[in-house]
Amino acid sequence: MLMAFLHGFPEIVYLWRHQMVVVANAGFRAIAPDYRGYGLSDIPPEPENTTFACIVTDLVPILDHLGVNKSSCNATFMLESSGVVSILYLCNFVSCSISVTVGVD
Repeated sequence: MLMAFLHGFPEIVYLWRHQMVVVANAGFRAIAPDYRGYGLSDIPPEPENTTFACIVTDLVPILDHLGVNKSSCNATFMLESSGVVSILYLCNFVSCSISVTVGVD
């Protein structure tokens, strides 16, 4: 089972460092991709044109590569602030049901 951690803005994946260790030690596969231009990711050529749809465009190939089934979306997502919006776009894009836990600070 995959657990994906999605941060909000202006956070980076470093936010999830402790939670990812716990989840991985429990036997889950843990990922936390940075959004374009955040953390160690490359800044897009036109950052002002980056949207939540771009986040989904980046996230779907990662989930595909990891073997996440789009019909059942066998992944759990841990979200923080604007990570919630990313998941709404993802659900609309791949039309699947997912398990979501939201952390609000």
